Amino acid sequence: MAFIVEDGTNVPNANAYVTVEFADSYFEDKGNSFWETLTTEQKQQRIVVATQYIDSRWYGQFKGNMFYEKQSLEFPRTVWVEEEPDPQDPEQTIEVPFMPLALLRACSEYAINVDEESMSLAVNFETSETGGAIKRKKEQVGTLQTDTEYFSNGTELGSLWEKYTLADSLMASLLKQNLVWRCYRA
Repeated sequence: MAFIVEDGTNVPNANAYVTVEFADSYFEDKGNSFWETLTTEQKQQRIVVATQYIDSRWYGQFKGNMFYEKQSLEFPRTVWVEEEPDPQDPEQTIEVPFMPLALLRACSEYAINVDEESMSLAVNFETSETGGAIKRKKEQVGTLQTDTEYFSNGTELGSLWEKYTLADSLMASLLKQNLVWRCYRA
């Protein structure tokens, strides 16, 4: 497997947001001993899965636009740039993209949560013979009772994404803010 990390310079065929070294340091600082039990290849695989999850889960919700016309991943973005002297003309500055720290930390958090068996972060709902996603299933053996509740429509299927509290909260700073006004009646 090719493990190619995007560093903000539009790395061709990039498939990862963080290096193994970044994730190692991040989890070492947190005192997480599970991460260090994984091989380098396992860490790389998890980081690739986490990167794909970020791009799929949060697609269309990131602040700004992709920085380069053709880039492999959703980042770098036009919002996260630094002004640096132009090498051609030191009197001028150019915008240079960088990878936000919140993204790197969130990618690490998602990576450690990748399911070892399925190598996925997505929720796989049990489905019925007709293909409907099962929300809740209750079975009783004595006097045979079965109760199955299905997701009613697409609006409920937002729960297809598992909740990863820390990683999701880190991602919040990278997303467009959708203001929701609620009206309460007395």
